[in-house]
Parts: sequence; C-alpha cells; structure tokens
Amino acid sequence: MHESGAVLRESRWPDDPPLRVCLLIGEPEMGAVDRQLVLLATGLRRRGVEVTVAVLGGADAADTGLRAAGVDVIGLGFRPDRPLWSNLAAMGRLARHLRRTHADVLHALSFDAHVLGPPLARIAGVPVVVVGRPGVAGDTRHRRWTRFALGMADLVIADARAMADGAGAAGVPADRLAVIYDAVPDSAFADAARTRAAAECGVVLCVADFRPGGGHHDLVRAAVLLRERGRPCLVRLAGDGPERPALERLVAELDLGSAQPDLIGTRTQLLGAPDDLLGADPLGAGADLLGADLLGAGADLLSAPPDIDDLLVGADLVVFPSTGDGPGGPVARALAARRPVVSTDVGAAPELLADGRGILVPPGDPVRLADAIQAVLNDPAAADRMARRAQAWTREFLGTDAMVDQHLDAYTDLLARA
Repeated sequence: MHESGAVLRESRWPDDPPLRVCLLIGEPEMGAVDRQLVLLATGLRRRGVEVTVAVLGGADAADTGLRAAGVDVIGLGFRPDRPLWSNLAAMGRLARHLRRTHADVLHALSFDAHVLGPPLARIAGVPVVVVGRPGVAGDTRHRRWTRFALGMADLVIADARAMADGAGAAGVPADRLAVIYDAVPDSAFADAARTRAAAECGVVLCVADFRPGGGHHDLVRAAVLLRERGRPCLVRLAGDGPERPALERLVAELDLGSAQPDLIGTRTQLLGAPDDLLGADPLGAGADLLGADLLGAGADLLSAPPDIDDLLVGADLVVFPSTGDGPGGPVARALAARRPVVSTDVGAAPELLADGRGILVPPGDPVRLADAIQAVLNDPAAADRMARRAQAWTREFLGTDAMVDQHLDAYTDLLARA
C-alpha cells in the first residue's frame, strides 16, 4: 500500500505535453467529496494540468468557481432514476469526451462514477483509471457494483488506512491501494485561542450527523457524568438526521434541561447542521450562540444552520464519539482550527490523532469519554500545546498542496508504467 506524504515535487517530465485528467463525479451536493474535488481540480490546474470535471448529471451545480479557475466542467445528462439502457446517450458522451480530449487519467470520485467511469474509460482507451473514496458498505447490490469498479481500476485511493483496509478485504491487491488524506483548505487554519471568563462553562463541540452509530448518546451520558463530578460544561451537538428526536428525548430524560439557574450545570444544545464543514461560506446564522447564559441547562434548537467557523471559535474542545466509521475531514478541520480533539479510535481518527495530536478513547464508553473531556478542560495549557502541535502537523501533511502533489505523483507513476 502506498502511503501519502508531504514532499512536494516538480514535474517528472517537464518537456512532455501537459497531463490530461478527467475527474468524474455524480450529481454534486457540495459534500466532503465535492469539496475535495474542487481543491484537487483547481490545484492540478495551477500546476499546468489540463483538467476537466465531468458530472454525470448537470454541470451547473458543480461549477463552484471551477470555470473561473480554468477548469472545464461538462454535464453528461445521466439520469440515475432511469434504467441503464435509457442512459446510453449520456454514457456515449463521456466516452466521446475522453477520446476527444485524449485523457491520460480518469479519476472517478463517487459511487455512480465508480460504476460507470472505469468501463467507459477502458472502451475509450484511457491508459490510467483511478477510483477514489471506495465504499464497500451498503447492500449486496451496492457491494457487487463497487467490487466490479475496484477490479477495473489501476489504483484505488482511500482517504484513510481504515478505508483502504476495507478495499483490501474486498479483493483489491495491496499494490493497487494508496492512502491520500483529505486536504484542509488554507482558509480553515486559524490561530484564535479560545478565551472565556473564569466563571464560564467549558464548551464541548460535536459536529456530526445525528445517525445510528454517531455516538451522540454516549457524549450526552458523558456530560451527565461530568455534571455529577462537579465539572461544568456546555455540550453543543451540531448536526441533523434521524437520531435527532431520540437525542431530544435523552436530553430531557437525563434532566439536562432543568438545572437550577444559580448553579453551574451541564447544558446540552442541539443545533442545526453546519452549512459548511470544509469550506469558508459563512451564513452568519448562529454566530452569537454563546451568550452569558451558560448556567443551568436547556436544549436550544436552531432552524437555521450555524457556521462551522463560529462554532469552532467558541469551543474549548471538539469531540467525535462515533461508534462506527469516523470520517477524517471533520477531525482535520478541528485540528486546523487549533482545537483540542477527543475522538473514539475508529475510522481515520487513530491516524490523524497519532503521536499525541489528540486523545483517543474506545467507542461506546461514556466513562472514558468523560475522563478525556475532563482532562482537557482541567488543563487548558496542556490542551493548547497539544492543539498547536496538531495544527502544525496538519498544515504540513494535510494542506492542499500536499494532497494535490500526492495525486499528481500517483498519476505520473501509473502513466510511466502504462
């Protein structure tokens, strides 16, 4: 398995024609995959690579500054709600585009793109096919199609070793696996320290979808333990999803909404989902959530999504309590903002928080989670030193330049062997 690094290299073949890369994605929704696509496409373009972003559906939703950066964006008109045979015209458009542009590399970045891109690239004679972000979960049909796509790829790029291990278990040979971490945009790095009055509660932030396996219930129970230990804190849960009603009931059942107003207690806020987790697109909604009333308890529901930057600035630490997968993007974003991180040791977290860059706890253990939170809140100076080291590592290894150059190295290595 290839490991990502931070060494930036010059072009291997400076006298050769520009590298031609087609990045293929399904219908964009500006989630984590789409933001990484924008960073990769614009970064490759700055290095002189001829980049095209092909969208299976329409092109307009994907054009978030790409054309202004010199990146061509084309829509293929694929309709996922229709049978495959009725999308033959869309598939033909992709094959013709790959032939017309003499693409050297097709890089598929979503499930639909994984299924359709590799076989069409082979038909069009593209020498290198790369599949990014392999997902081997889901139902039997989903897994079958994913394995088919992975089997046709020259290289499978995962965003964490845990994801690469899943692809390996699905049959991808180790020499066709690489790990390249998601990039953190330059705008995400912040040096503002968290400042609060002596009597103010510590603020614990969790940014994650409210879904089964998210671990939010463990964090709420950890908050109860902290209250019982006399360690005040404000727990802020920012997200949305099917588990929200259950979380609201748990907050009420555990009496996190009725502490006496003259006591410093534990309070839990359930916020809306942040509008932008990996980019800088502040709405201003929820920007003044931390008022003077941090005593007592309550569950505050916001109809508008808060801005992730405002939430991070107002947090003493960020907690990721997932009991299942653990995406690396939110963890990296918190590290870039110089916030201490406590996470369960699942997904990408053990890699990102290794060597003392954060605190890891077992999943599903509210007691250990409470211990870690208390350790951070009890020694803010040590927590800030940990956060500074983690931010420096993040800037070096997870910056946009590192991610783009690692992809460029992978493409050129594959072309040299093609």
